[in-house]
Amino acid sequence: MATKTKKTVSMDELVEKYGQDIVPISVGDSVEVEVLTKSKNKITVDVSGLASGVIPEKEFSYSCNDIKPGDIITASVLLAENENGFVILSLKQADNDRAWDILEEKKKNKENIQVKIKSANRGGLIAEYKDTEGFIPVSQLAPNNYPKVEGGNQSLILKKLQSFVGELMDVKVMSVDKNSEKLIFSEKIAVGSIKDEDVKNLKLGKEVEALITSIVDFGLFVKINIEKKEYDGLIHYSEITWDKQVDWKKNYKEGQKVKAVIISLKDGRLALSIKALEKNPWEKAEGKIKKGDTIEGKITSITPYGAFVEVMKNVEGMVHISNLGKKITDPNKVLEKDKKYKFEILDLDLKNKKISLKLIKSEKKNKTKKIEKKVTKNKTKATKSKIKNKK
Repeated sequence: MATKTKKTVSMDELVEKYGQDIVPISVGDSVEVEVLTKSKNKITVDVSGLASGVIPEKEFSYSCNDIKPGDIITASVLLAENENGFVILSLKQADNDRAWDILEEKKKNKENIQVKIKSANRGGLIAEYKDTEGFIPVSQLAPNNYPKVEGGNQSLILKKLQSFVGELMDVKVMSVDKNSEKLIFSEKIAVGSIKDEDVKNLKLGKEVEALITSIVDFGLFVKINIEKKEYDGLIHYSEITWDKQVDWKKNYKEGQKVKAVIISLKDGRLALSIKALEKNPWEKAEGKIKKGDTIEGKITSITPYGAFVEVMKNVEGMVHISNLGKKITDPNKVLEKDKKYKFEILDLDLKNKKISLKLIKSEKKNKTKKIEKKVTKNKTKATKSKIKNKK
């Protein structure tokens, strides 16, 4: 039986034949096409009965293995017509467009998806969802996959991350932006060590004993044991101590047991706090300082916009550059780290841990400046007098 060959019709011929009734095909459009033939290096298709199209091998997608003649598929238009009158299409682009829509939906519904790890760098893992690439930052890896390397050796961290290449990983979509092609995944949120049935055992505010399993830049990974069940958790560095001047890493080691309080079970993650067991220094400040007071504070750090000042032990206020004096453009010119100065409390909000300060200029320095000006003035007068006498 002879096979009937389908005649190729150019866009020009279609326009001439159908005039205004033809729907134009533009670059970037997604169109439904019928598969006519499929070979190793191309797929020929019928474009809505209007023209013939070609999907070249480089525009194949991950789903090409399942495609067969007679299938209706969606493709994106790359070229409305080439020199042979064919519409050039892409399955890869169509799948990519579809993937972004799916990712938006998955994020909205907080659903898990499975990605394949394509490559690694020191910051994290490059992961692929269908033909769309996203990033899993190191900080968003589950505790059991986090590269726990003693001393933070960057080469060893990279080696550990590279061991995940080729593996499948369950993640949640943290951030998705099709326009900028920015896609961030989190394994930590997807995996989560806490299930709904465990919540009754892990009440917020409950004091527990935690075993430190590893120490990283952003805190302590720990394990706790409740009702004969083990749970992984994290004590973020901001929840270790009230004292910002202390190098907390020096006070802890792997295998050490510490007392902590459960402060969060969000997204199946267990977060704990050591400092919650201590008295909040901001509560201690209640009644001891008030707006308008003059206090002596030590400079703990200097920034381009001002400086942080220790008002009481572990209670810091902020002096903005505008409150350091007229025409001051660099806080380093009037302040020195670890040195004490007098300040006026301009505003006070202990509940939200905010104290606004103003530098009080030293009277002694002002007097010195006045004396220096007077001496200079007298010297100038004496010089002028000598010159006049000589004449």
